[in-house]
Amino acid sequence: MKQQKQKIILTVVVGFFGSVCLFATYSTGFNLVEGSKAGRELKITLVNLEVMGDDTIVITFQFTNVSALDIVVQKIGINIYANKEYMGNFDMQERTTLKQGDTDIIFKAVVSPHNLPKLKAVIGNSQEIQWHIKGGAVIELPFHEMTTVVSIDEVWVST
Repeated sequence: MKQQKQKIILTVVVGFFGSVCLFATYSTGFNLVEGSKAGRELKITLVNLEVMGDDTIVITFQFTNVSALDIVVQKIGINIYANKEYMGNFDMQERTTLKQGDTDIIFKAVVSPHNLPKLKAVIGNSQEIQWHIKGGAVIELPFHEMTTVVSIDEVWVST
């Protein structure tokens, strides 16, 4: 009787620990798959570009998060070209949380006085301006502050 009782207790304990291990494996695997999907499948699209005033370029990026995890955009760094003329290197340090789905981020780039004559020349001499935005966004995944960079390479034509 005592031996049978020990077998039952041992079976319950082993079953409990087995269940805990399966749950931990499932949740870890789910998080790793979703984290990989978040970094690999994040889409960044240029949806609007406007020149405001004499020296400010306002760009709207749409970030599409297909992962079930919330990810954070830590920083965006871009180079802007207008009709192949370099307008400058710009960055934004504002942290933005991306829930699942689409999130718009508005980026304001103030052109330096050094590059301002080139911007004015392009705007004044062109009926159509081809903008090229090249750079990247640093995103933080929810695992021990793990970060990755998602490339940005977008073209916009304004008339």
